[in-house]
Amino acid sequence: MQPDVEAIERLAADPLLSTPTSVDTDDSGDASKRHPALNLTPHEAWVGCVSETGEYRFITSARRLYTLGEVKERLRLTPRPYADLAGRWADTDVAAFLAGSPAPQFSEVLARCIKVLRDAMEFPRHEHAVLVAVWAVSTYFYQLFLAFPRLNLCGEREAGKSKLMTILKGLAFNALLMLTPTPAVLYRLIQEFRPTVLLDEVEGLNKDDARDIISIINSGYKWGGTVPRCEGERRKQVELFEVYAPVALSAIKSVNATTEDRCIPLTLQRGVDRTRVNREVDLRDSIFGQIRDGAYRLVLTRWTDVSAAYDMVPLPEWLNGRVRELWRPLLAVAHLADEENGLTLMPDLLSLARDHVESRASVSAEGEALLIVLADQLGALPSLVVHPGELTEPMKTRLGWQHAPTPELVSSCLRRFGFARGKPSRDREGVRYEITAEKLADVQVRHGGAQTYTPALTSSK
Repeated sequence: MQPDVEAIERLAADPLLSTPTSVDTDDSGDASKRHPALNLTPHEAWVGCVSETGEYRFITSARRLYTLGEVKERLRLTPRPYADLAGRWADTDVAAFLAGSPAPQFSEVLARCIKVLRDAMEFPRHEHAVLVAVWAVSTYFYQLFLAFPRLNLCGEREAGKSKLMTILKGLAFNALLMLTPTPAVLYRLIQEFRPTVLLDEVEGLNKDDARDIISIINSGYKWGGTVPRCEGERRKQVELFEVYAPVALSAIKSVNATTEDRCIPLTLQRGVDRTRVNREVDLRDSIFGQIRDGAYRLVLTRWTDVSAAYDMVPLPEWLNGRVRELWRPLLAVAHLADEENGLTLMPDLLSLARDHVESRASVSAEGEALLIVLADQLGALPSLVVHPGELTEPMKTRLGWQHAPTPELVSSCLRRFGFARGKPSRDREGVRYEITAEKLADVQVRHGGAQTYTPALTSSK
């Protein structure tokens, strides 16, 4: 019996009497506690930063500065003055902002980012500099988004991966460039500083730590992502660590399929322009400080504009699902910049997003092989019954594997695609699955973007 759709819609629209009234924090109240590094609400933005002398202080959208002692009771946790984050927002610029100096436009900050990138890097496509620049500036606003894409840099040796990571260290919010961190270091730093994590040479991760680090990367691409850990010296108790944070990965080989699914890919190539290839990156150059100063001012003055753009940015119909989720934050920021003076950053990003959609594998390798094998065996028949064990050898040939997949793996793939067991569900050869031409065509459309199997045009084999 089908549920009453109208009744569901009506009941879902009614308010729940038990739902508590939400409380927004403001600059003067002592309501819900704030995160010390970056806290964005509909009515207030504030950032915590380490001064050039190593003192933690907090600057708000109301252009007020607080010391740690003044707001300690209003914080969710007590931060430490982490040395690697000292002076990221220049003391002189903080003072000017507090005195009323205006914020720059998004287009001005992004233009400087793009120039830094194009002066130092030879990208395969000019749009790549736009992608990296928008990604870096968007890290200052990532807490406004439901998800934030990982940036996946891959390429051969001397393609500029580490160089680009160094540039990102100078541009992104609370950027921490790390090699082989332990999982405990990683999730503690993320929870305390909400940093942009830059993991260089990912293939060099300690094998004992790699699995846990990858789980942090995978869980933390989406708002609310956490990892549970047992904490305490004597009495162990489970504690959830927040791991939602911007992450850029660098490796010669691409990352695993699960992580790749949460990434925007950027494949770098060795440059031929010796001027740019030989240009060294000096993070003490004043341009990096100018960009960060501007980005800090933007997050404290324009965070509500970014939030509105995230909700309203026009997105093309072909951008769907996970890829839409990944590109939406970047397109929102680019949209704001384009509205200011016509930089036309969105067309560049959409061009890359379109390529991402077209190159992205819609199903796993074994899933794709299974669908092709089923189409071959079905031929022009309206339906047939298959046993997982019968499909292992054809799938092995299609995949080019040394060993055939197990019947259990084949059965799992069939269930993931929604193929139902036959009636009866078993016979002397084992579990039976009924494959119909209609169902196979539907699966191809759902997982391939277009129907790749047409029963009337497929000859029997």
